[in-house]
Amino acid sequence: MSARFREISARCDELEVLYEIAYEIERVALQKWKLLFKLIINLNICTGKD
Repeated sequence: MSARFREISARCDELEVLYEIAYEIERVALQKWKLLFKLIINLNICTGKD
């Protein structure tokens, strides 16, 4: 393999790892927002506010 190919391959591997990290961060953030909205809805139901 040429040095250039190895460099490109290494960068692709890095991008794949970064993508996986970003995906996981986004998934966790979405779960957090879903839980927050559920909490707000439940609080509104408990307090009688719509």
